[in-house]
Amino acid sequence: MNMFAQCPAKFNYEKIEHVQPIFMERGKIDVGNDVHHAIQSYFSNSQEKPRKIELTEGIKRAWEQIIGDKYKSNRELQHRVTQSMKNFTNFEIHRRKNWKVYLPTFTEKHLQNEEYRGIIDWYNEDMGIIIDWKTGNMNELTMKDHRQGEIYKNLLQNINKPVNNIYFVNLPSGRILEMPQVKNDWIQTETHRIKSAIATDNFPKQPSKLCGYCPYVI
Repeated sequence: MNMFAQCPAKFNYEKIEHVQPIFMERGKIDVGNDVHHAIQSYFSNSQEKPRKIELTEGIKRAWEQIIGDKYKSNRELQHRVTQSMKNFTNFEIHRRKNWKVYLPTFTEKHLQNEEYRGIIDWYNEDMGIIIDWKTGNMNELTMKDHRQGEIYKNLLQNINKPVNNIYFVNLPSGRILEMPQVKNDWIQTETHRIKSAIATDNFPKQPSKLCGYCPYVI
C-alpha cells in the first residue's frame, strides 16, 4: 500500500508483474532486519520483570549474538547499530519501570486476513499496545506510518485482540511517536484505489526525488 502511494508504476513492477529489479541497496535494510532479530532474541530470553542489570546484559548479549562485528567496516551502519542498542536499552529501562506489563504477548508475528497482511514487531494483549521498531531516519509520523499502524490494528481486531495505543520507536534517535486515533474508513478507501488500478491496469509513473533509489530505474 505504501509502495502504491509512492509510485503506482513501481507497485506494478514488483507486486503484479514481478519484474527483476536492476539493483537494490541492502546495507540499511540488513541493519533493520538484524536489529529486529536481536530484539526478538532478547525478548525470547527475558524474564517477566528483569532487574536492570539483567535487562542491559540481556540486550547486549542479543546484539552480540545476532549482529556482532558484522558492520564494523562500515562506520555509518555500525553507528546505527550502536545507537539502536543504546536507545533500545534506555527505552526498555523506562518501560520496565513504568508499564504495568513488561513482556510482550508476541514479537515479529505474521498476521494475514483477506485484505491485509503484516509482521507486528511487538504486541501486548493485556494493555492493547503495539510497538513498531524503526531503524531509519524518522522525525515525525507520515502517512506511510499511519497506513502501517491502521493495517496492524485491523489485523489484530480481526482476531479479537484489543488495540489501545500504537507506538513507533525510532531506535537511532530514541524518538518515541504515538499514532493518534483516526477515522476508521480511510484505509478501506486507499485499498479500493489499489483494487481499481489492478482492475483497469492503470499504474502511472510518479516521478519524485526517490526515483534515484528505485530498483526499477531504467
